[in-house]
Amino acid sequence: MPDLLVDYLTERRPALDYATLDNLSRSLARRFWADLEAHHPGIDSLHLPTQVAVQWKQRAQTKTVRRRRSDGTHDEVVSPRLDGSTLLIAVRALYLDLARWAGEELARWGPWVAPCPIGEADLNLKKHGQRVKARMDQRTRQRLPALPTVVRAAKELLGNKVLRVFSISQRRSSRNLGFLKTANRATPRHHDRSRR
Repeated sequence: MPDLLVDYLTERRPALDYATLDNLSRSLARRFWADLEAHHPGIDSLHLPTQVAVQWKQRAQTKTVRRRRSDGTHDEVVSPRLDGSTLLIAVRALYLDLARWAGEELARWGPWVAPCPIGEADLNLKKHGQRVKARMDQRTRQRLPALPTVVRAAKELLGNKVLRVFSISQRRSSRNLGFLKTANRATPRHHDRSRR
């Protein structure tokens, strides 16, 4: 199975930038396949039994955070992942790409083709988009009361910068004038005798 993931990522590499390829490889290798191997030892196929697929999708959508209490004990809190649908999209793309590529190179990709355990209903991109927008709106509402302070500070900083630039330009122009005066005093004057 690791060889399949390497081949798949190598095939996808020309169309992806480094960061996207890196994220995709982490998602598929660690959060998909390593998770399946950890919870279902001996699994060696992309053809996932229904129960295995359901359990994996549940784990992909949630995260367990271990928090330490003041008395030294630990609590495990399960909360929804913010990027759970990103992983589901990556795994769905893997299954669909393999099925499409098997039509072109059956010997290479055909043995790995399996039914995709992630359906359209699992993705629910509209709901995900609404959640993202709601989080962005909430951050805006939280930061809005501080906006007048930020604007006042920005204006003050801009005013200080303008004064500095003006002061520096005044100093430079006065130095240049001083240099010219000093240069005129130090240079002996030669009179043009042809004008007489």
